Amino acid sequence: MQNILFKITKFTLCLLLTFHGIADCQTPIRTTSELLQDKEAMDSIMSIDILNDMVKLGTTQDSKLNIQSNCTTKEYGITPILVYIIQPIEFNYGRLFPSKGIWKVRYKFDRCGESKIYNALFTASNDREKPKCDMLLPGTTNASQLLIKDALTSALTNVHLQAIKTGDKKCEDVNVFDMRVSEGFHDVTEGDKTFKGVWEEIWTFKCCDKMVDVAITFIPNADPGGASFICRSTSDKKPQISSILSVNQPIKPRTGGAQ
Repeated sequence: MQNILFKITKFTLCLLLTFHGIADCQTPIRTTSELLQDKEAMDSIMSIDILNDMVKLGTTQDSKLNIQSNCTTKEYGITPILVYIIQPIEFNYGRLFPSKGIWKVRYKFDRCGESKIYNALFTASNDREKPKCDMLLPGTTNASQLLIKDALTSALTNVHLQAIKTGDKKCEDVNVFDMRVSEGFHDVTEGDKTFKGVWEEIWTFKCCDKMVDVAITFIPNADPGGASFICRSTSDKKPQISSILSVNQPIKPRTGGAQ
């Protein structure tokens, strides 16, 4: 009973302070679980305005990747798959949209009978405007944005090396078409050492009119955190993690982990 009275008193005080312009009521949401349990917060970040932003982002991505180029329908389907909170979301009393927070939404975009998984990054505004919406790379990667940034450089190098090996003409128009997990988190034991939480992904690049796959092994770092990675052609044999790490190959560690 004391806890309930405390919450009511705190909420009443917050309302009074807000009414007099002394303070704002803020409800920080730090995890996806907390977000899913808060119907008002979910209604806000999945409002019609934000869904329309995801539609615009989806059609822009379709155009960039030359998907459904002949589709003229104005009917779209948006199916949220995942919401990942990067910075806590806070709501001020009386506001429709969050005042603080950064979060990523992964969603399925349906148009003219074809589906594609896209990702959007939302950043809350300090004023009363809706959150800013930015385009992220498509697909279902487990890597954080920092890890993606580093791995992308090595992956693109691998794409160009594959083109050289096959005698393909160099393509200047290279885009990430898809990023997917090919093997989930698992432990790899080599000799007397075990690497925990290793996972594998396939990143597909659209090079002009050709698709090129790059396989990436991600190895979480025990200290100071984050992960290292190894890029290779999908036709190459999976390398031994210990031998590559021991000779100090250019495997870039990044903090931030997976998301």
